[in-house]
Amino acid sequence: MKINICFGNSGQALTGYINTNIFKNDYFENCHPENIDSIVDDGEAEEILSLNVLNYINHTNIKNVLINWYKKLKYDATMTISFYDFLEICRFLTTQELKLEAAKKLIYGEQLEEWAYFKSGISLLDIKNIFIELNAKIEFCKRDGVISSIKVRRVK
Repeated sequence: MKINICFGNSGQALTGYINTNIFKNDYFENCHPENIDSIVDDGEAEEILSLNVLNYINHTNIKNVLINWYKKLKYDATMTISFYDFLEICRFLTTQELKLEAAKKLIYGEQLEEWAYFKSGISLLDIKNIFIELNAKIEFCKRDGVISSIKVRRVK
């Protein structure tokens, strides 16, 4: 079982995946990303994708959410996460590679819909440290502008 975790318009439905979203339709199962227990049991997922979802989760819940997702992976399965990196946004803003209005949207979200508010300013270092605590194997960490990504593998 492969899981694609989306939030609002943060992602698209992928063929071969159970696609989750806060909105249910023909392409998405209804499931809030903070707890995916209704979609997958512990140790059942072959792969989890979460692209640009973490920023919508309250910063006080990030660690618990990542632990929940990680426990869903089978041993030797992978999880890939991307997110807007708060430290990179700040760096781009201070080096004037990013204008203030653009930085505000990346920090606070678009805010055009009631769900479109970012609730966490996280960094690659924050996320990496959580997975180190879980003894996960880190496959890669990378930055592409203000978006950071990490891929981890669940190990015994």
